[in-house]
Parts: sequence; C-alpha cells; structure tokens
Amino acid sequence: MVAADVERPVVAGGCRLAPEQGHEARLVHSAHQVAVAQFREVHLVARGDEDSRAMEPGAGVESGAGNGLRDRPHPQQRAAPPRVARPGDRVAKTQVASGRHVVIVHMRLSDSSRSGGTRSRWPSRGRKAACPRPGGSPGKACVDGVARYTAGEAEAARAAGCSWSSVRRPSGGAWWPICPAAETRSIEMAQIPCGQGSWVSWLSSCGLAVALLAWSGRPQGAFGGAPEVKSVKLGEKLVIHGQVYYVENITDGKLVLSPPRPPTASMGAFIQPVEATAQDSQAGAGRTPRKMIDGSGWGETFPGSGVYAHCANVYAAGGSMWNGKWDSWLLFDLGREYNVNGIYVWNYNEGGGWNTRGVREVEVSTSSDNEKFTRLGVFKLEKAPARDDYEGQAVPFERPVRARYFRWQIKSNYRGGEMSGIAEVRFSNADEKAVVATPGDWKPRYERPQHPKLTLGEALEGAENCVFPADSGIVDVTKPPYNAKGDGATDDTAALQKALDDYPAKGAILYLPNGIYLVSDTLRWGGTPDQQKQTVLWGQSQRGAVLKLRDDCPGFENPRQTRAVIYTGKAPAQRFGNELHNLTVDTGTGNPGATGVQFIANNQGGMYDVTIVSGDGQGFAGLDLGYTDEQGPCLIKRLTVRGFDLGVRCATSVASETLEHITVEHQNVAGFRNEGQPCTVRGLKSTNEVPAFVAAGGFNVLVDCEFKGTGKASGAPALIEDATVVIRNLKTSGYAAAIHRLRGDKVDVKGPNVDEFYTKPPVSLFEPTGKPLRLPVKETPELPWDKLDDWVAPQQFGAVTDDKGDDTAAIQAALDAGKPTVYLPRGHYQVSDTIVLRGKVRRLIGCKATLDIAGDLRKQAKPVVRFEDGDEPVVAIEEINTDFSSGPYWCIEHAANRTLVLRCLGINFQGAHAYHGAGAGTVFIEDVVGRWFQFKGQTAWARQFNVEGDGTHILNDGGTLWVLGYKTEGGGTLLDTRHGGKSEVLGGFTYTVGRVDDSPMILTADARSSVSFAEVCFSDRPFSLIAREVREGQTREMRKDDPRWGRVFTLLAAGKE
Repeated sequence: MVAADVERPVVAGGCRLAPEQGHEARLVHSAHQVAVAQFREVHLVARGDEDSRAMEPGAGVESGAGNGLRDRPHPQQRAAPPRVARPGDRVAKTQVASGRHVVIVHMRLSDSSRSGGTRSRWPSRGRKAACPRPGGSPGKACVDGVARYTAGEAEAARAAGCSWSSVRRPSGGAWWPICPAAETRSIEMAQIPCGQGSWVSWLSSCGLAVALLAWSGRPQGAFGGAPEVKSVKLGEKLVIHGQVYYVENITDGKLVLSPPRPPTASMGAFIQPVEATAQDSQAGAGRTPRKMIDGSGWGETFPGSGVYAHCANVYAAGGSMWNGKWDSWLLFDLGREYNVNGIYVWNYNEGGGWNTRGVREVEVSTSSDNEKFTRLGVFKLEKAPARDDYEGQAVPFERPVRARYFRWQIKSNYRGGEMSGIAEVRFSNADEKAVVATPGDWKPRYERPQHPKLTLGEALEGAENCVFPADSGIVDVTKPPYNAKGDGATDDTAALQKALDDYPAKGAILYLPNGIYLVSDTLRWGGTPDQQKQTVLWGQSQRGAVLKLRDDCPGFENPRQTRAVIYTGKAPAQRFGNELHNLTVDTGTGNPGATGVQFIANNQGGMYDVTIVSGDGQGFAGLDLGYTDEQGPCLIKRLTVRGFDLGVRCATSVASETLEHITVEHQNVAGFRNEGQPCTVRGLKSTNEVPAFVAAGGFNVLVDCEFKGTGKASGAPALIEDATVVIRNLKTSGYAAAIHRLRGDKVDVKGPNVDEFYTKPPVSLFEPTGKPLRLPVKETPELPWDKLDDWVAPQQFGAVTDDKGDDTAAIQAALDAGKPTVYLPRGHYQVSDTIVLRGKVRRLIGCKATLDIAGDLRKQAKPVVRFEDGDEPVVAIEEINTDFSSGPYWCIEHAANRTLVLRCLGINFQGAHAYHGAGAGTVFIEDVVGRWFQFKGQTAWARQFNVEGDGTHILNDGGTLWVLGYKTEGGGTLLDTRHGGKSEVLGGFTYTVGRVDDSPMILTADARSSVSFAEVCFSDRPFSLIAREVREGQTREMRKDDPRWGRVFTLLAAGKE
C-alpha cells in the first residue's frame, strides 16, 4: 500500500487520491473532531541524520498474499520517524516538488488493555522517553509525544540521538524533537500523487502520530510495463517493517490498518441465544429483548478481525439495544444445553449520557428446564463508553456450568434507577474454541448490469419517454449552468449537486434526460436540513436515465459506515413532497458500503418506476427507508432492487410506508426487512437464497406476494415472523417453510402457499367472528405520455405565476383548448372560481405548481375543481399542491360517469374538504394527502391515502372502498361506513396526536367493513373508543382497555355477511 510512484500509482478502494488545492481535513479521535496548527513547511529527517533524505518507493513494505507489492529495503535501514502532533494543531499544507509522491501515516496510540498487550512500535523500536537537554540535564518529558526545544536544545538533543524536524511556522521557527513511537493499535495511511506546485493536506489529530514520508520520483519507465493500479479491500493483510496489519477501514482517502488482535470470543466460541425475554421493555420504541441477541448495531470491526463492536446509535436497525424498568429480569434461552464458561456483554451504549442506563450489577441464575434455577453469582458489568467502536466485555465464570436458560436479575445500573439497558449478549461455549473466518474474495452471483448506450436525451425504444416542455419550470441538469454530461465517463457529481443546492424546498422537478451520469459522492437534497423537501428527481425513462457510482469509490468501502448514492434528508417529519421518478441507480462494483437510496417523504411523496442495482451484489441496502426516524407516509411503486445485503429496509415506529409491485433479487441477507414501521406491501416478488421477508418489528401487512427460493433457500424460511403480521395470498416455492414463527405458538407454517395468516386472531363485535371482505382489486390506470405538441399551458392564455393576479380564466381556457395534456408550470396560481375538467383533457399535471384560493371562492361552498363528463374515459390530476387556507369550499368534486385518477397531490387545506364524490364514475387515489374525503355510492381504490384533521376523516356512504395503506392522525372517526357500503383497509395506521374526542375510531352502521389497523400514541391520550358497530338496531362497542385491541387489529370484521 505504501509502494507508490508516478508510474505505478497506488489507490485506496480503486480510485486515485487527487490532491486538492487548499484542502483542509479533520480526523476523528475518540468520537470527537479535533482541530489540527498551520505550518508553512515541514521537513522530516531520519533518526540520527542531519539531512532530509528521500525515501525509496515502497521502503519497508511487503504485501499480503497476492497483493502484488514487494519489499524494498530502505538504504538507511529505517524509515523517518513520525512527528507527533500536539492537541490543538491545525491542518498543515505541505508543498511537494514535481514527480514526488507523499505517504501520510497516522499512528493511533493504544493502551495495553485494549490491544491485549500487543506492542507494535513503528517505525523505530525505541520507547517513549525524555529527551536530554544541553549539558546532560534531563530534557522535557514528551507530552502527547512532543517536547518543545530551542534551536540550541534541539542540536544537543539531536547529538544525543533524538529524532527531530525543522518547522518554520508563520510566527517564526522552532525545533521540535520527535519522541519514539509508543504502542500502536492501528495505523492510518493515505497516499497522494502530487504534481508540480500541488499541495497535500497534512492531517493530524490529538493523540495521533503523523509521519510525512516523501521521496524523489524514479525516472520514467523505471519499473517498466504499463502503469498498475492496486486496490486493497477491508480485511486484507499487509506487512510493514515485518509487522502484520489488516485493512480495518478506508475512509476519506485514508487507509486504516490494525495489527492482529485477540478475538472477542477469547473464552470460547459464541453461543447466540435463540430467544430473549424481559420483565419490561420499550417495545414501542423498538427496544425489545430480542435486540440483545439479533446482532442489530453489532458486528466485526472489519471482515475477519474476530473483534466485535457495537455502535452507539440506539435507533440502528430499528432499535439496536434493549431497555426497560431499571430492576427488570432478563431470560435467555440458548436452545439446548451447553457447557458455558462465561458471558460476552456489550452494555447499554447510547450516547448523550444515556449510557448510564447500562447495567452495573446483575445476579445470574441457570436452569436446564426453565423451572428450577440455581444461583451462579453476582457479576459487575463495565459501563459502555457511548462510542461506535465499543468492543464489549468478557465476563468469565469461576468454572463452566451446564445449562440452557440463563436468568439475569438486575441489581443496579449506572444511572441509579429510571431504566436499565443492554446492547448485545453472547454466551461462551466451554467446549468449542472461536474460529475467526478469513474473508474471501467477493464473487458476484449475477452478471454485471448493462445499461443502454444512448446519446444524451435519446429516447429508448420500447420504454416510457417522459419529456417536459421547456417552459414547464423543470430544471434540466444537462443545460446551463449545470451542464451535466451524462456520458458515463465524465464525473457529474458537482453538476448534479449544484442543481440540488440551487432548488431546496422549491417544488422543483430536476430532470435527467436519458444518459449515464457518473457520480463519486452522495447526491444530497439541497439547503439546510429544514429545506430538504419539495424536491423531485425525474428521469426520462427508468432504464435510460442512470445514476452510476464509480467503481471502487472512496467513501463507499465500509458496510458498517454505509453511504447512499441519493440522500433525501432526515427527521423530523417535514420532508413533504420528495419524489423519485423513472430512473436507475447503479452502485457500481467494489463498493460494499454503498446504499442505493436513503429516502424519506412525509404526508405526500414517494418513488415510482425506479431500479436500484449493485454492480457486483455488494452493498448495505438498495432502498433504505429505516435510516431515519419519522419516516412516511410515502408510496413506493414499481421498484426493482438487485443485489445488496438487504433489498428494502424499513425501521422506526412512525409514520407508515406503502409499497406495491416490488421486485427484489439476489440479496445476501434478506429481500425485505422491516424493523419497526407500519408497513403495507402488495405484489412483492422475491427471488433469493435468503428469506424474502423478515418481520423483525412493526406492523406488517402482505398481500398477493410471491417468494421464490433458489439454492440454499431449501434450508431457510420464506418469511420470518417476529412481529405482528397479516398475510393474504402468499405463494412460496423452494423454501423449507413458508413462515418461521417466533411469536405465538412458534409452530412454523410449512405452506408452500398461505391463503390467510394472522399473528393475532381476528376480532368482531358480533358473533360469529366475521371474515375479511376480500374486495376485488383493480390496478390504477396508466395513461400514455403525450407528445409535446399535445401539451398546453395557461400561460398561452395570459396566466402569470407568482404575481397575485387571477389565473382562473387562463386555466379554464387551457382546459378547453382541445389538447389532451394541460400543464401548469411551476409556481403559484390564484384561483377565484371553480375550474371545470371536461372535453378532451386526459391529464392535468401540475409540475409541482400550487393553487392558491383567492377572491370570492374563499367564502363559497363550491369546488375548486369540478370533474364532469367529457371525451376521455380516464382522466388524471397529478403533481399539484394547494395552499394551507380554510373555508367552506372543497378541492375536487367528482360529478362524472367516467374514471378519475388522483396522483401525487398535496391538498393542504387546513379547514376545507379535499374530495366529494357524487357521480357514478370510479376514482383511484395514489399518494394523496388531504382532509375529509366523502364517497357517496362510488367505487374507489386508494394507495397511500393520508387523511388528516379532526372529525370524520373518510365517509363511505353506500359505496365500495378499498385502501392499501391508510395513514391518519388527529381525533374523530377515521372510517365511517354506512347505508350498505363496503370498506376494506389493508394496513391502516393512526399516529394519534392532538385533540381526541370520544368518537369511535372505526364506525360501521348497517354496512360491512374489514380493517387491519394499528395505533401509535406517544402521549397519554390515545383513542378511548376503538370500534362501534350498529347492526339492525343493536349497538356494540370496543374500548381501549379491551385485551383484543392492544393497539393493533390484524382484522376487525364488521357487518352481516
């Protein structure tokens, strides 16, 4: 890794590390960033030498097996010693002459307890000591490896054999002798090929020793042959000055090496309990007892290290630690009897001072039958450091015990009460030694994806061709001032990020014409964290518009520190209107730390017609919806994910996700994993050797899914049930079982097909218990994308956005112009009277435009948009927002006998109805937010239906309503079905906040309904009346303390069949 020269550049992660003019960098040490003093020049010399000599390329380095590096002994037999930085030092910029390479080496000082006594002195074999002063008097002791000397003192120190360096600072010169290196735990290395006049950053940090080694470049062709680029991988073995190191991390252009260390399982091999229970837990926050045994937030520091660390993020994996009442008992079931000689414990490790919840003393008892327990003793656990590199504690027993069950009774914690917690637990097998697996070369299980080779903006034959008029307000990233090339060779990161930065929270559609856009860093939604909303990325076609991460890209190497290609923001739940449309994200090859998309949207937003693929199968997740809290509601539709450890990941407890027509293939751990969300999925197709779906938490509703197992899947389950699950029409093949049950009776469901399955039994208020309605499901109609000649805008009739002028007449003129597509360029439009949708229009698309209610309309009980009969059988209203006004008006009135599609609408009225349906025509609703929807005699299908406010949210008066994913909040009745209506809700969720009256949550009056529904309430005011049914003059109710409720219905069936 150190062997580098102009002809044979060495790279980290496969990419050259180019110098940056004026670059300033910071390192992290002990979880804190520290500032590092500006130096004008730095010259380092070898120990005992007066000259600053060049170092041969590759001096003192030999390779691990097969890495192609060779040892070239230094003429002086030792490398320059490290200069040790002082606390508070800042970045130094060092100018390097043409034709040289620089290697920056960072040595982390360790303590023997952490390194297991391993001593690795690099590059000298000396020990930290005081350097002599003139006249033989004792020198200044080294503080953090550095002692200050006057020039005369330095001369004497050098004569006595101390290393030194000449440092000219802006304020004047000084001589600093270098103390020999102490024990090292790891070494960080980075190399930068430098040209004439270029600058490199000298990185230093408190407690880190830094050596800057420079050497003269060899004559061109000295090595012969073509230039060679060498990549290193996590876990790869390197030998430096005879000392073995392993690649621990590659981040920010730095290579972190670690010497061999004793494995965590020092007493015996890990025994992973099969079950963990507790007297008490914060299950609503995802901190269940199983979090102590499921490996969430826990793993090897690097592949093959044998050293296991736990992170400090309690929210990782939907909750990575258990906590509960401070004096709770815990029970671990090992699955069978073992001879156990100790426990491996990672105490509660949450940051912010919450690590004091860690257990201090625990009494351990053992049993073989879970009835008779024998006291083993009281053990003291160490307090966790609240750092991501926490390596836990081995707690040995005086002698091995044979047992299956281990009961812990917490005696005290470091908080002195309140709550206790544990991060992870393993037991030690006295009869089996730990074996550290050596990581092998990654072998892809499928051919690398090939993308269409198109000229920029060329239509892809047989694919959708989403193009917008030039005056629509979209932002074409290939036009000035951004000028993205999309040629698959030019790095477009800066151009794309500039476009995102220029349009935060502006309702802009950033448009990607067909092409391959090469990126080398995360594309982040622009603006401040509060502005990361109302941003849309829209490609010309799903297969033709490709965002591709560079192969072996720095920053994407470490799966424990995953980074996304697209990042759309984080909690709180204000990420309104974020969308991705019609594009592909390719994470390239050699990027095991990559995630395709980290996506968040709230109220309205989603992903439509998107493919996420790993070039070689590596990576953390294709789509990560669980990286932040307060996720959703959002709609993910027609998504394909190929490769990665996880195809789709969900986590945290609010505020629901709806997914439809999802394909996951060739994952390494699971096709789809939910760790806490109310998650509704229809049409999930999985082809995998691993489980297709893992319900690790939350509320899971699966409808019309197909799970095909291949290869090793014959020994695995298709679905793992460790949370509330509702299944309808599941087809499996190639798996050992359809459902592996960790809840209820824990008896697996063999399948292969499952017609219906409920973790909890269905409920009815009248006997006998009813059955689900199973209403017929229709797909939302997809309309053709018209040619631009068939588009018309109200601007052609005098509309001007954002000027406060009345735009009603211009919009109506555009609707009556005889064109099939009417578009509203981005901006605000003033509407003072009802707009009528009629004639030849089949699509009204807003380009994220906003309708502001103005004039007399604000005081009138009439619709903003009235849908009447016309020429087209199906009409869609899409991508429009409203203002936040209140009044007697309502947004949309359906008065036609034809079909209406409402898609991607933010009906934001705070005191006005969203929809009145009075016609005979059907309606399809996708990804719509609004208040108060009324269906009178209509047939409606809804997906990701977010109805908020107080009062009756949805009224189905004699109609037929099918909902996939219904999210709501506020008080009042959430679903009112009456007069013979039929309502079916698959995956309902109420986030109960604000005013809650005594109205029933679900009301069914002489009608039929079947509802799968859950509630999350973080206050003391949940719904008190859960359900009311009126049947033939009789009324029955269910209140919140009814044990059949428990904040979730797998099925509430109402009405007479």
